Amino acid sequence: MTRIRPLASLASLARFGLPVGRLGTARGHRRSGVGRWLHALATGENEATPFVLFVGVNSALLLLGLLLSALALLILWIAGYL
Repeated sequence: MTRIRPLASLASLARFGLPVGRLGTARGHRRSGVGRWLHALATGENEATPFVLFVGVNSALLLLGLLLSALALLILWIAGYL
């Protein structure tokens, strides 16, 4: 598969006599402090990435275990075994 260079493709489209141009990037887009931190975390630029991933996964597993335990207790209570 060949990659098309953006400027070459614009020039090849312009030869048909149609107005061709690039759209500008959104210059007014700014991230909040939390947004920048999350972006840095997601891209691995933040030094805390492994720690946050470790704590996040363990927290999710703990929550899942608590929910499943509560569901099991509810089922046992309804069945009359508790």
